[in-house]
Amino acid sequence: MTTFGVARAIGVPGPDYPVDAPRADRARRAHLNAVENLAVFAPLVLLQRSSMSARKQRCSPRRLT
Repeated sequence: MTTFGVARAIGVPGPDYPVDAPRADRARRAHLNAVENLAVFAPLVLLQRSSMSARKQRCSPRRLT
């Protein structure tokens, strides 16, 4: 950000911008992969958690008071 400025850091890079360092490119690709996988696994986790809570409510003993 200090090298190329704020616009480069938050904007869409154009063809005239210099190429990033390999580690920055790898970090960007890793971040995009993590976001992509989040869309797959988040609903599965939420479904599993809601299933566990529903099962817990069915199996809990009721008090007769």
